[in-house]
Amino acid sequence: IGNVLEQKIYDQVRKLSDINDDVKIFETVTREELFEIYKNVTCVVSPSRDDPMPVVMTEAMMMSKICICSNHTGTSNYIKDSKNGFVFENENAIEFAEKIAYIIDNNSKLGNIKKESRKIYEENFTTECFQKNVKEIIEQLLLEK
Repeated sequence: IGNVLEQKIYDQVRKLSDINDDVKIFETVTREELFEIYKNVTCVVSPSRDDPMPVVMTEAMMMSKICICSNHTGTSNYIKDSKNGFVFENENAIEFAEKIAYIIDNNSKLGNIKKESRKIYEENFTTECFQKNVKEIIEQLLLEK
């Protein structure tokens, strides 16, 4: 989903989508369309080489989806591999493919990972968590004065 950043990779995915109905390519979508798409996906992937905190991973956790990301994303700091999501070594295409294959082959057994993914969201990314963290920072700053 989104803009093409690397043409060679896009072309490969396009070829795959032509022969496999399970692979779909979407251009830019609205927020409403995105959340409808989340409802129908097995997992959400962020293979970013460098991304401090991909929003797509947080949204996927909010929707109780299985997340796969490289260890060069901020999200990887919250994921315990194979417990509440999946993390692969940055730029390791073989490990990345193995994780995807595992999810495809074992999807019916991964309900607990989906629940644990949601827990990451609830414990770290809700509005209440944000408010609590801001309050603690302000209180700490006031104590230092």
